[in-house]
Amino acid sequence: MPPKALSNLALNTARDGAATASLGTLCQHLSTLTGNNLFLIPKLNFPCLSVNPSPLGQAGQAAPVSTFSAAQARQKPSSEVVGAVHGVAYLSPSLQSTVSYHEVHWRRNDTLNLAIRDSSGKVWYRNNSYRGRLELFPNNTLKISRLQKNDSSMYQLYLEDEMGKGLIENVLLTVYELVPKPTVKAKVVMGNPERCEATLECSVGLEGVTYEWISPSQFQWDRVSASELHVSLNTSPDTYTCRVSNPVSSNNASLIYRHPCSWTDESSSATSCTTTSVLVALALQLLLLLALA
Repeated sequence: MPPKALSNLALNTARDGAATASLGTLCQHLSTLTGNNLFLIPKLNFPCLSVNPSPLGQAGQAAPVSTFSAAQARQKPSSEVVGAVHGVAYLSPSLQSTVSYHEVHWRRNDTLNLAIRDSSGKVWYRNNSYRGRLELFPNNTLKISRLQKNDSSMYQLYLEDEMGKGLIENVLLTVYELVPKPTVKAKVVMGNPERCEATLECSVGLEGVTYEWISPSQFQWDRVSASELHVSLNTSPDTYTCRVSNPVSSNNASLIYRHPCSWTDESSSATSCTTTSVLVALALQLLLLLALA
């Protein structure tokens, strides 16, 4: 159908109320009428992609069935990408092909249109929350800048040739925050000249992170994956480092142990915290000493 006729059909359809719910519904209706899966409405300046057209066309005849089905769009991702908040992510096709596709289209969750390259090579970006943050490269890679945590989602790349046949690739993007410096402290459970028992605690206030405790002198456990660590030490000084990481960054902080049961962090500020049971035991020892004096 010529662009002018298609534009008039779109405007008339909208005025008739056949697709007033949304432009997406209008695209669906126009796809049913024209038998096309992907086209541009000139006067509305809106690219249309029908991913699940009606099985019936004009006069009740079967219309071409698009290869861009909803079932395909829900398939497992062909690739996974991670990015950091305020950073950049590149969503690329898993197979780099030399084939020149008639239409190229990126969507989020199969519903939100992001970018499209039409048959003339012109690239269109939708005016939404991604405004000014997208760039579509000639190899069909989509660049997303100034990443936000809520950019984490499944993205679909639709590729269609001149015959109307197409491919869909799913790319899963997960955006992580940079790991801040952990907060470390020691809770002394028992402390005397012979032995010091304490629980070491490490936290960053983020989800989706991995905790590791590392101590060069403790060969029986090189790394312990937990935010807390219980230790029992003698008179030898030691250093315990908590390393917190996620797929895009890591950070660490250390606690230094000194005899008899003193703990400081790497900035030399005291971080030990004695439990109530230890305080009671010390008080009883003091009373016993006073009674014997």
